Amino acid sequence: MSAFDLESAARAIMPKEILTLATSSHLALHIAPSYVQAQVSDAATEKRLWHQTFALNQLEQLDQGFAFVQARNWLDKVFRRVTLSFESPYFTLVPEPLYAADHMDDLLRFNFPSFAGQARQLELRESDSRVVFEWPTAANELLKNAPHLQLMPLAFLMARFAHHPQWNESTQINLLVGSTRLFVTATRNFRLLFLNSFDVSNEMDVLYHLSNLAIRLELDLERVPVMVMHQTGSMSVNVLETYCGAIQSPKFDESAGAILQLHSICA
Repeated sequence: MSAFDLESAARAIMPKEILTLATSSHLALHIAPSYVQAQVSDAATEKRLWHQTFALNQLEQLDQGFAFVQARNWLDKVFRRVTLSFESPYFTLVPEPLYAADHMDDLLRFNFPSFAGQARQLELRESDSRVVFEWPTAANELLKNAPHLQLMPLAFLMARFAHHPQWNESTQINLLVGSTRLFVTATRNFRLLFLNSFDVSNEMDVLYHLSNLAIRLELDLERVPVMVMHQTGSMSVNVLETYCGAIQSPKFDESAGAILQLHSICA
């Protein structure tokens, strides 16, 4: 059964007037287990020109999201920039001295013994490390039509954002809350100390993982800034206001969800 209804497929047709602006525009895409997002913005100013979110009918693998993007007219023109993020729990942060290209699969299996896919890496120069992640094989066909597409796991975007001085204090925790998954980063003196994601089903799960992190890193939740960002369809986490003394909201427009804004800031 198709993951998208006919109405969504029709709405997904990018208007011709937007396609004509491709050479000066940034096409940002995000694929999650339950939805696909697309946004076109001016490449110079990142002013949003077009945006749509498409919900999946059922939770399956990311392959159907890649297939949906492939079937659209979004890549009929060559955009100035094309960035695509995808949500996956299979990633790990590897310090540069410990990285070995011949052992990427082993580095992932160390944290995920059941991992049986293909590993790739992206250099995180800000922290002299690599993000090693599971490569989505469904992306291979997409890259044939858009060889300049920048493909990255959501964890990599979160890691880059954590190093961005305009949006972060020197010591800070960032949370990206979704409907079933929580992404977390923590920095001290602008150095990334923690990057991980967790399955969550309610706001108490979010509080648990945040509290556990604070204990491990000896961070005082009454004092340390905690930025809370939201994915499309994310759960409420109002309980954090009771336990965190310095809750922050992002200083950017979250009306379309935080992830595509992260593309504009640090992809």
